[in-house]
Amino acid sequence: MQNTNEIKKPPVKGIYILVLYLRLNKKLTIGSLGDVFLKKGYYLYVGSAVGSGGISGRLKHHISKTSNPHWHIDYLKNESSIVDIYFSEGSKELEHFAADKLSLKFISPINKFGSSDCKCYSHLFYSPHKPLFDELIWGDVILKLFNEIKASDF
Repeated sequence: MQNTNEIKKPPVKGIYILVLYLRLNKKLTIGSLGDVFLKKGYYLYVGSAVGSGGISGRLKHHISKTSNPHWHIDYLKNESSIVDIYFSEGSKELEHFAADKLSLKFISPINKFGSSDCKCYSHLFYSPHKPLFDELIWGDVILKLFNEIKASDF
């Protein structure tokens, strides 16, 4: 496994998993999904970045507060803290593979969260405890932890 302290930038295209911590139970209005109630705890969000900005561009967006939310995750990230980011090089199909694998271990609290453009039930998953790295490894898919998240890293 690659030493994660040596990673300066994620690869250009691939998938990422944001691990967010919501400190208190919260009712949020999330765009087209409407009002939802979220329990305090950890949320894992799977996304892909295969466009011109790649993973670096997408993560730069995600680690900043958003005044005009565009994606479902924008509403949650404005109310929570990002505690970890994992990523892997790959195609958009890997995003759906990761969502499927996470659904086997974690609860999917909101139907169509982050997945309104695909057949996945959800791209958001809940855990009352901080997920362990081992819970995010699947066969040949190697996720790397991006440490010390700062906008200047992108």
